[in-house]
Amino acid sequence: MKSVEKINDCIGVTEDYCRWKQYTHPHFWFQMAQNLYDAANALHRAFWPEKRIYHDLETAKSDFDKGPAYMLLAGLAVEVYLKGILIKRNPHLVKQQKLSKELTGRGHNLCHLYQKAGLSKIKVAGHEELLERLTIYVEDFGKYPVTKNANKMANNWLKIRFSSQTDFDRVNRLWDFLTKFASKLDNQNDDLSKGDINEKE
Repeated sequence: MKSVEKINDCIGVTEDYCRWKQYTHPHFWFQMAQNLYDAANALHRAFWPEKRIYHDLETAKSDFDKGPAYMLLAGLAVEVYLKGILIKRNPHLVKQQKLSKELTGRGHNLCHLYQKAGLSKIKVAGHEELLERLTIYVEDFGKYPVTKNANKMANNWLKIRFSSQTDFDRVNRLWDFLTKFASKLDNQNDDLSKGDINEKE
């Protein structure tokens, strides 16, 4: 990660605005996202020890009780990271003293952010399905015992069921993909839309 650039447009404005402007730099978005991802992994280590067999009763209990919290943290990490990518690619999204509605106006729709960041042009199996599930956890199921309406829960029950057998690996693959994509942004000669980031399934 490159060092944070100095803010050159703070002459004649308040110190608070200068501080706000500084923290809109993509570096801080990526760092916040990393902190959330680390918290998700700490939860993983605490409640799903490596020595545990995946299909035992304790694992099933952790999946049901703690799985939504893990997916909430992972989903928030992905959301913040995607917004960091958007700002890095489109600095105009940080306006005079506020963030653009392109960053704040679509709630927690991770599929929309993924598309806006240009990542949907790189076809990777399973990512969009996982983003749909993470969106549900961030919006509802990771914070509340139910979704905000009954139909949403009924229509997405199979999607929102957490499985430690598969979901940890899926989240980690998505995270690795995002971080590789962001690292490519430092080299403006890379054609990111042609799938130069590969992921092994």
